Amino acid sequence: MGTFWKAFFGAFAGKVAATIFMSVCFILGFGPNKWAEFMTRNLSSWITPTTAQIVFLVLGITTFGFIVFPYFNFRLPWRISWDFNEYIVSLSSQRQSVGKSGDIMLYGDVEYRINGFQVKGRNNSKKPIESISGYIRSNNTNKTIPILLEGMPPEETHGIPGRCEFWVRAIFPKSTQDKEGYTIDDFWRHFGEFTFVFEYENKIYEKNILQENY
Repeated sequence: MGTFWKAFFGAFAGKVAATIFMSVCFILGFGPNKWAEFMTRNLSSWITPTTAQIVFLVLGITTFGFIVFPYFNFRLPWRISWDFNEYIVSLSSQRQSVGKSGDIMLYGDVEYRINGFQVKGRNNSKKPIESISGYIRSNNTNKTIPILLEGMPPEETHGIPGRCEFWVRAIFPKSTQDKEGYTIDDFWRHFGEFTFVFEYENKIYEKNILQENY
């Protein structure tokens, strides 16, 4: 059986099962109390037949919503989840050039620089997300740096596929002409704590990244 027919029959069977479940919920919700009492007879005593009928009606209405409005579940607030346990403020190290003697370059101590920020997200729905933008904003100076989606400007990508994990990055500019990123001192002086802002489909997500989080 081809992929198309598998998807077709799978979706059809799912809708049939959902319709049957919805119908049973409505029958129990609107039917006599004794029907609901029979269904909940082995549950806790605080679940009265009236309470059970209300629960069945809520389940039936919710199922009806998912059947009639198939994209309803894609508008829920948890469509994108973020894993800030895995966010990274990236560092690099390099030896500082302090001079040249003949053909020999002289280097001093290792210098650490902050190059960027990245965090992992996940699209929890089956529907792709296509309208994306965002930035990180300094809480000290209000300066903003645009985000990259998997290393590219979001408008140059095809968005985020459904059920997919992704990385969002922001690259800090050069604080000196020949070196990437900020020195640690320059970072705290010119950027510091910042806010991550992610915009998609007329929604805005914000997260403060504070010094104690680094």
